[in-house]
Amino acid sequence: MSDLYCAIMTEETVNVIKDSLKLCMDAITIKMSSVGFNEGYNSKKYRELCSQYAKYVTLSTDIEIAMNHDNEKNDRFMSNIYSATMTKDEIDVIIESFKTSLDIIKHRIYLAELDPSYDDMYYCELCSECDKYETMLTDIENMMKYNEVTVKRGF
Repeated sequence: MSDLYCAIMTEETVNVIKDSLKLCMDAITIKMSSVGFNEGYNSKKYRELCSQYAKYVTLSTDIEIAMNHDNEKNDRFMSNIYSATMTKDEIDVIIESFKTSLDIIKHRIYLAELDPSYDDMYYCELCSECDKYETMLTDIENMMKYNEVTVKRGF
């Protein structure tokens, strides 16, 4: 069996994945500026952050290219369905990005709870976003477990 998975996704699913990757890239960018300034741009930690950032950028770009290609060939009936062949490593990057995104969002929720003047609407948006990522992460992890036992197919 190969390590390739055929992913059939809605546009909403693809956008959630892209949002998660972007959230992680933004967080890494902030860390990179701090590490680069404090420890130097040649430090091991800075290089690790660069490598991590490169994984997210590469996957994000690949997804964008696949979406654009699918938009060109789709007819109006199937315009919100995307297909991609992904490696296990790429799916692992997506899972990692969801876990990191959840950590970031949960931290924001915690900070909002500490602020006596927090906006209820902002808090609800964070909780909704957290639920969305948890659901997506669970779906992908379940798909991976299922596919390792049977024929590999999409989520």
